[in-house]
Amino acid sequence: MKLIIAEKHSVAQNIAHTIGAYERLKLTKDSKIFCYANDEYYVAYAKGHLYSLAEPNEYGWNKNIKKCYENGELPMIPSRFKTVPNNDSFNELRNFLNELINNKNVTELINACDAGREGELIFREIYEKSGSTKPVTRFWVSSVTETAILDGLKNLKPSAEYDNYYRSAKTRAKLDWIYGMNLSRLYTALDEGYIHTVGRVVTPVLGLIVNRDNEIRNFVPKTTYKLILDNGAVSDDEFADRNEAEKYISAEQKIVVESAVSEQKKNNSPKLYSLTRLQMDANDEYGYTANETLSLAQSLYEKKYITYPRTNSECLSNDLYETVAELLKMFAIFPEYAERIEKIKLNPQNHIFNSNEVTDHHAIIPTLQGNINLSDLSEKEQNIYRLIVNRLLMSLDTPFVYIENNYIFNCNNILFSLKSISPVELGWKKYSKDNNEEKYSYDKYTEGQQFVSNVCIKECVSQPLKHYTDKTLLSVMLNIDNRIEDADLKSAVKGKGLGTEATRASIIDKLVNTKYVERKGKQLIATEFGCLFAKSLPKQLLSVERTAEWEQLFDEIESSGADDTSLYEDTCQIVRAVINYEKENNKRTKLVNPNPQKTNAICSCPRCGKDIVDRGNFFGCSSWQSADNPGCGFSIPKEHSKGWFEGKISPTEVKALCSGGTVQKNTTSADGKKYKAEWKIFDDGIYVSFVKEKSTKKGICKCPRCGKDIVDRGNFFGCSSWQSADNPGCGWALFKYNKKWNVTITAKNVKELIEHGTTIISEKTLNGDDTQKYSIAENEVNGKRYVNLVPDGGK
Repeated sequence: MKLIIAEKHSVAQNIAHTIGAYERLKLTKDSKIFCYANDEYYVAYAKGHLYSLAEPNEYGWNKNIKKCYENGELPMIPSRFKTVPNNDSFNELRNFLNELINNKNVTELINACDAGREGELIFREIYEKSGSTKPVTRFWVSSVTETAILDGLKNLKPSAEYDNYYRSAKTRAKLDWIYGMNLSRLYTALDEGYIHTVGRVVTPVLGLIVNRDNEIRNFVPKTTYKLILDNGAVSDDEFADRNEAEKYISAEQKIVVESAVSEQKKNNSPKLYSLTRLQMDANDEYGYTANETLSLAQSLYEKKYITYPRTNSECLSNDLYETVAELLKMFAIFPEYAERIEKIKLNPQNHIFNSNEVTDHHAIIPTLQGNINLSDLSEKEQNIYRLIVNRLLMSLDTPFVYIENNYIFNCNNILFSLKSISPVELGWKKYSKDNNEEKYSYDKYTEGQQFVSNVCIKECVSQPLKHYTDKTLLSVMLNIDNRIEDADLKSAVKGKGLGTEATRASIIDKLVNTKYVERKGKQLIATEFGCLFAKSLPKQLLSVERTAEWEQLFDEIESSGADDTSLYEDTCQIVRAVINYEKENNKRTKLVNPNPQKTNAICSCPRCGKDIVDRGNFFGCSSWQSADNPGCGFSIPKEHSKGWFEGKISPTEVKALCSGGTVQKNTTSADGKKYKAEWKIFDDGIYVSFVKEKSTKKGICKCPRCGKDIVDRGNFFGCSSWQSADNPGCGWALFKYNKKWNVTITAKNVKELIEHGTTIISEKTLNGDDTQKYSIAENEVNGKRYVNLVPDGGK
């Protein structure tokens, strides 16, 4: 048997479906963790990083940061790094993978984690911790279509070919640990114990924001004057004095067209969304923060509406051509898209199909889902979904063709310039937010032509740069090579930027949550404390060039196996130098945060964008200070007071609710029956209340009592006639989990029990099958009829 390990459950599911591994195999009958299996393969999955580098105290360094500094324990540089489990909730999964890897039936392993550095690191940590020496091959694909999966399995590579990917990822993790752990502890100890965050990426991003804010703060506007004609042409000459410009003001002057050059141009349609591009557009269009967009996209992915969102690719692998063709057919039935799709001529040569430009994952696109029902999604989820659909259709549309006109006019020997655009074919531009009819001009001039125009003064006041927003900061992080002069360093980060698709949102939120930066509407502005902290740091810690140097060597390790010794020594030297500098720098003024964070931010407020925090008996916006200063007033009670549901709301659930999602809570019907229901929040601008998500249950089979549908009702299967105490219906119900016989009942089992009288319930385990035939019987207690599962004899 061959064991395939994927990085995510969804990928394992696709692989299993493609190779016909439909059985679910558990470690024990009661376990919730399983793998897929057939006669040739086991297909298992991780959940991202199951292991991480150990915390400093696990090496023996003092857990108390102040004592660690005072005792001279900095710098902390392990002689050998320890890899440890990183989340107790993954213990069962880790145990299952270890058992599976070392199972006697498994003779070979296939690494099917994501095609990149991190995917390589995730698998190898799992493999190393298992203690196995079984042979490993590498499954390397960037999409999970059946064609790509089958091709990948036919062309498995030796694991050793990807050793450099693993070394690169491991080197990055170790150096980030040395850099971040030491310098964060150093400045936390120096600045009154305030918990500082210093990192290879987050600190340079803070520097970018502080520098921008300083430029705005120190900006001195300059006023100059130009002349302007009635058609908008502006003089090439600029006047420092208004009186000088006024000498040329006059009415109905003769204008001569000295030059008229027209050229037809075209702009090809945009590529598809990477996560960062999606976050930028969502911030621009709807004001969503980067992290909010990521949460919404993740929710759509989990609901199977879109493909994997944490991607930096803007193209699709060539094997997805047929998938896109099917997507067009699917969306053609929707009136809002039908006319657009009718005009699209799908071509495999379209620039979005390029396997060479796809890295770990292809660009974000909708999935093939025949029963799309946008009413099942929150308004915010619908907005993100429509952005993704629109981007796909724009990318397949025809180019934007236009005439660019460049004119030079002469008025009393003063030259005026005018550039205008006349659309020929709007193509994809018709559906872009940037399509602005006011920007287009249909006026035509010919060389030598004469006409009459007024000449007026145009006052030109120079404007400062604007504060960063999520969109503009993401753009700078994505295109950080534009801020680097060194040619080699520029190429090292070109197309990669600062951070990754999966971390950029968390970097921005980390700056906000640590109170270095605050949100004012869409703007990201450094706080007084953030400015003081950035100013107090050595410049090299704020340098984007330093991060680029790291990326350059990571690339060299990955591509050619370059030695990481120099980078390791350089990083240790920087850390030692900063620590020694601060110890010797008696002039350093200890910083004290004027607005210390008393509670951890949970997520962004859906009303105003500030932090949602724990406020005692409720979760509320951090802008809420007092009765005299209620801020935006957004709040969610921890415990209901209106009979909504049972139990408290957790921070994780608050995060889901604020991003437009739902939470499943135990609920009691009017007749006292308990069941699980999906709840979401409704915000009327003043109060926040809970509303139950409407259920659209699909019938499994017909009820044997009344003939209506049997549906999935949460923790049991029951008749759809069951509504409330006033309308109890026929009351037919069968619990999904039977405690007496310790078995789980599926919809297939229910259908067989009702239609054929018996069913086989088989719990697969690594040690064999536990199979039993069951039937159902009804009995009456106190006038109520109950449905029971009973063994039907025979193993």
